[in-house]
Amino acid sequence: MKPAIWKVAAAAAALVACACSVLAQGAPMGASGPLEVAVVELSLQDVPRVTTLPGRAVAYQEVELRPRVGGVIEEILYIPGEMLEVGDPLFRVDDSTYIAAEAPARADLATAEANLPVAQSAYDRALQLSGRRQGDA
Repeated sequence: MKPAIWKVAAAAAALVACACSVLAQGAPMGASGPLEVAVVELSLQDVPRVTTLPGRAVAYQEVELRPRVGGVIEEILYIPGEMLEVGDPLFRVDDSTYIAAEAPARADLATAEANLPVAQSAYDRALQLSGRRQGDA
């Protein structure tokens, strides 16, 4: 196509765009007359400059807090970001596994205490026999 045809096509497209904008403003078809326009007075004023940049903040240092014992954590007692003092509780751990493990440990202790006199007498006898010679028995 020649450049003149392009100019005519561009002018026709601009005319169609103007007609569409008039229709979009709600002017009735075939209505002639001036369109209402608003007047704005300009004034010089300071406008703050705001810059929004995408990004992500990452902590310089991190500390992982974990309980020293195993088990199910029932409650986290600290608030992230707040200062802590030495000795402040950090977690509440479910103690049912420790209570369940205490019963067999107490039973083993009772058994060992019951066997202590027998073991002590066997030890004392072994000490007495180790002081004698084989022919003295």
